[in-house]
This record gives sequence, structure tokens and C-alpha cells, in this order.
Amino acid sequence: MYKYSTYVDVEDLGGEDVWLGLSLKSGIAFKFQECYCSFKRKVDGPDIFERLTIRYYSDNLEEVKKVEVKIKRCLDLLSFIFFIPMPVGYVSRTKCEVEEELDKMCTNKKIEKLNEIDNIVNGFRKTKDRFFDVLEIFRKGMRYHFMLDFQEEAYLYYFKAIENVVKDYFDKEGKDKLDVDNSKVKKFLEDIYAKELNVVYSENKLENLIGNLKKMLIKSCSEDVYSKISFFAIKIRLRLIIMC
Repeated sequence: MYKYSTYVDVEDLGGEDVWLGLSLKSGIAFKFQECYCSFKRKVDGPDIFERLTIRYYSDNLEEVKKVEVKIKRCLDLLSFIFFIPMPVGYVSRTKCEVEEELDKMCTNKKIEKLNEIDNIVNGFRKTKDRFFDVLEIFRKGMRYHFMLDFQEEAYLYYFKAIENVVKDYFDKEGKDKLDVDNSKVKKFLEDIYAKELNVVYSENKLENLIGNLKKMLIKSCSEDVYSKISFFAIKIRLRLIIMC
């Protein structure tokens, strides 16, 4: 069996005036996205040192690049959860006899929550790759935000992450389902033509105008990213209101 491992020194991830820390108990260990994670915190006077160690086990001699992808996905998801940009560092490979076992008695509410998130993400199928693509974009945004202090670049990455999420949501929930009530469009057109333009059209002419206007409205929503964001925000807000 082979053990692949890397670590992240969390206190090194902040900028000059930013200190970042993981809200985990020192000494805790957990399994997340097929990887084993352990966290330790050391306090030395005014200085606080935090290290998150990631390990992945395999019976086969896998390419380090493939293992890096697995570890990266683990770190990207943890980065999103804790809002800390944790990149993949050097991955070492050593032989070992057996895969480590976690102390099942050592748990707390945060680890239970992480396990719950882990199970949900493991249930993703068609959207899993896109999900992690968005997490990578978001982590890059956090890197510019906290480590490099480039707020403009951070904004662009955050917006790109949102854009990917709403595009996926719109393709599933809105793209082929958008419609406008014919009677409302008809009333709108009749009012405009009769009251503003002093024109009255036949039913056939109105039907053509209704169809053209509906196509134009739906097309504008489908092509405009801001319309998709608005669609997403309104739908999610309504869903949250119903759930509450």
C-alpha cells in the first residue's frame, strides 16, 4: 500500500494584515473526500501555528498527478467551507503496511457536519466535475482576496464562480421552461397600440405580435448573465421562504 501526503500551514495563507485560522479543535482527525485529514494548532506566545495534513491511501502505485487531483478536491471543498484558500503543496509518496483507522469515538458537531457535507457531495454524479470547477474558481478568488490583496481580481473570480452556478441552475430550471402568459402580453400590446399609438389590430396580427414579443423577452433572459443571476436569486429566495 502507498501513502500520499501533503500539508498546509494555515497561518501562511493570509496577507500582511490578514490572519487566517481553521475553526477546528487541535488534534482532531477526520476522513473527507477519500482523504484523511488531521489538524494541529500550536501556540507560542503571541504566535499561533496551524497545520492541516492531508493523506491519501492506495493499494496501487498511482500517478502523483492523479492523487493531487483527489487531494485538491478535498482542499478546495474545505477551502470553501472555512473560507480559507488552501492550495495543494508538494505531495510525498511512501510505502505503508495498512491504511490508518480513525478513532470513531473522537468526534464533534463540526466533524459530523463535515461528514454530512461529504456524503452529499459524494452523491453528485453529472454535476460533480462542474461543482469542483466552481470551487477551484472560488478558491482562486479567495487567494487574490486574502493572500495577494488584489481585490479587483478577487471580484472577477467570485463573479465567475457565481456565473457558473447560475448558468447551471438556469440550464436546468429555466432555459426550456420560461414562458409568458399570452393574455398578459395581449393586454399589454392592446393598451400600447390603442392608448399610445391609436391603432387597433386584428386578432391574427396581435397573435403574431404576441409570439414575436415573447420570443424576444425569453431570448433576452437566456442570453444575459445578469438575467440568469436575477432568475436564480428570485427562485432560491422563494424556495427559502417556502421552506421557512
